[in-house]
Amino acid sequence: MLKPDFIVGWRWNFRKGSLGDVDFWNQRNVPTYIEENSGPVPAVDPFPPSTVESEMQFMENMGKVFHKEDEAQALVSDIKDTLREKESLARQQGPRKAITMEFMGNKIEVFGDKLLPGDIIRKLGCSNFNYEVPFITREELRMSDADTIFVIYHGSHQDGLNALQNFSSPEFKDIPAVKKGKLVLLPYRYICASNIYTAQCIKDIYAGLYE
Repeated sequence: MLKPDFIVGWRWNFRKGSLGDVDFWNQRNVPTYIEENSGPVPAVDPFPPSTVESEMQFMENMGKVFHKEDEAQALVSDIKDTLREKESLARQQGPRKAITMEFMGNKIEVFGDKLLPGDIIRKLGCSNFNYEVPFITREELRMSDADTIFVIYHGSHQDGLNALQNFSSPEFKDIPAVKKGKLVLLPYRYICASNIYTAQCIKDIYAGLYE
């Protein structure tokens, strides 16, 4: 009813029960664009790995679509400069081990190598605990031996602080990250379709690993 000239959205926008398949719109001469880094989290369906490069490509493409190339290039340059700086600093300090996860009720959702945090962690010369399943057990988390735990949260910062309360459980006390207080909050908007938050995500992940 809105008669759109163009639709840009996340992958779940173009599924049954939402806007439907992109073919429906293309057949009606309405171009569509799916943000590449918006693919299902965790990775339960086949989709391209989410990377810093694909996020930069998205912003460059949006700059062309909306005739804002200069603004888009400024954002991309900031991301490149930030990544170059943090990669150089990380090389001087050596590798770290990290796990990126989210508490979902009584489940623990894990964000593996195909998602943006994993790409950034690897670019900094560190390792991200990767699982081929979307959920891990509390025992697997306890045995992860992670130097840093990145805790993904939705909503307000208070929601993030509430998520951290899970680590007050005695079963997690021997994880190196818990011992050292290296529990780092990352808002969901930083890791899925991060767009303008990409540079800040790189900074926060570097800080979580090394500062």
